[in-house]
Amino acid sequence: MLTRPACRAAVLAFKPGIEAVHRLQSPAALPIGDVLRGVESRIGRWAQSVELHIAEVPVEGLLWERIAPAHVLASSRFLNDPARTAPALRAILEDLV
Repeated sequence: MLTRPACRAAVLAFKPGIEAVHRLQSPAALPIGDVLRGVESRIGRWAQSVELHIAEVPVEGLLWERIAPAHVLASSRFLNDPARTAPALRAILEDLV
C-alpha cells in the first residue's frame, strides 16, 4: 500500500515525462476563453456553465464535425489553425450559452 508521501513522490517522478508527452501530442491552445468573452459581450451577459468535448482524431486534412450538441470531432491540422478554430468554436459556444 502506498502512503500519501509515496504517492506524491511517484507523481513528481513521472511529471516531467508526462509533460513532455503532453507537449508533443497537444495542439496549440484553443482560443476558447477569447471566443467565450466575445460571445458574452455580444449577448450582454455572462455565459452559463458550458461543457464542450473536442475529440482529436487522426485523419489527414481538415475536419471539424459536430456529432452532438456538445461533442466535436476535429483533426490535428484543424485544431492547430486558430483562424479556423475561433469561428468554429464561436458557432458552437453561441448555441451552448
